[in-house]
Amino acid sequence: MGKPPPARKYGAPLYAAAWPTGSTVYVAGGGGKKSSGIKNRVVAAVVTNQTLSDEVAHLQLEDCPIRMAAHPAGKILVLALGGGGLCRIDLTVPEHGGAPVLALATGEEADRLAKLPVAKALAFSSDGRRLAVGGEDASVIVLDWPSAQPRSSITAAGGLKDGVRDMDFSAAHQNRVLAIACEDGSCGLWDWEKGSLLLPLQLPESLRGGSFSRCRFARDGSMGLFTVAAHRGDGFLLHWEQNDDGDVTLKRKVKAANSPITAFDIGGQGSCLAVGTSEGDVFAWSTQSLSRLRRVKAAHMVFTTAAVMSPDDRTLLTVSADASAVVTGVQKPGRGRLLGRLTLVLLVVLAFLVWYISSLRNVKDLGDVQHLVEELAAEGDQ
Repeated sequence: MGKPPPARKYGAPLYAAAWPTGSTVYVAGGGGKKSSGIKNRVVAAVVTNQTLSDEVAHLQLEDCPIRMAAHPAGKILVLALGGGGLCRIDLTVPEHGGAPVLALATGEEADRLAKLPVAKALAFSSDGRRLAVGGEDASVIVLDWPSAQPRSSITAAGGLKDGVRDMDFSAAHQNRVLAIACEDGSCGLWDWEKGSLLLPLQLPESLRGGSFSRCRFARDGSMGLFTVAAHRGDGFLLHWEQNDDGDVTLKRKVKAANSPITAFDIGGQGSCLAVGTSEGDVFAWSTQSLSRLRRVKAAHMVFTTAAVMSPDDRTLLTVSADASAVVTGVQKPGRGRLLGRLTLVLLVVLAFLVWYISSLRNVKDLGDVQHLVEELAAEGDQ
């Protein structure tokens, strides 16, 4: 299960996190526009040997950031603000170490971002040329980047059923397809250029009555899709695959937590899924097998608000409304599974040897078996 790693507190409820490149991470949150006494900030910290530092730099904002997306190039953060609108932060990170510089962008592009409605989801395309903004008003606006000029939009009139909860571009479809999860529990694949729904996803029979909440496309070039679903208070992970004909089938599903999943992401290398729950638990899962790589119970005191992976998929960063940020080391995918299999094989071999030798020595009860094991161990020591 794992002992909870030490949490680092940054003085305000945290709602967003990003790990663009290197060892510098960014967390964001605050108390909102009203005079609550809690500052709205973006904080930079450094991860060294899977340990999170105190803040090394910060930028104060007028409104509370609730979502954050890092541009693929690693030099820009885009934040959605609680009162509406987006802001852009340009990052300057020294090549040979030192604190990064965070600068709030200004100009025409920044003015366009500030006029957008309240956003609950942000997603950059893998090539960095598009930014999708999912609104609580059941709309998705796709912007050209860096101009922030609107390129296309999807609205309730076009088929979106509710406010947008999560989104992701599919690199395997040349970033022309968006997976969109809505507040009503629906999830589907959309052609964002045409504003049309390509395929609605359906939960399997065992999860009927449940709801989708998060979505991430595979990062290995395949047409895989990972989604989060809630059913009867539990959190599930589902792995879907699309064939060349466009049909999507469920490849695997697994119960990931005994509570709803409130934070979700996929690593840039595509090997791990980062999961955080309403109980503050944190998990890492293998994308290849949907097997659990790491679990930390009660990493946070309250619900997890955001989760991101390091660029090499070896470390998980999570944040919470309790003002805490936690980094968790992730065992290399496949290693834990291999060790588990080797252990199982050794146990089977040992059991067979005990049975075989006991049959030769006419062992008749469990007490004799225990005595035999102790005898064999003594012989081994000699």
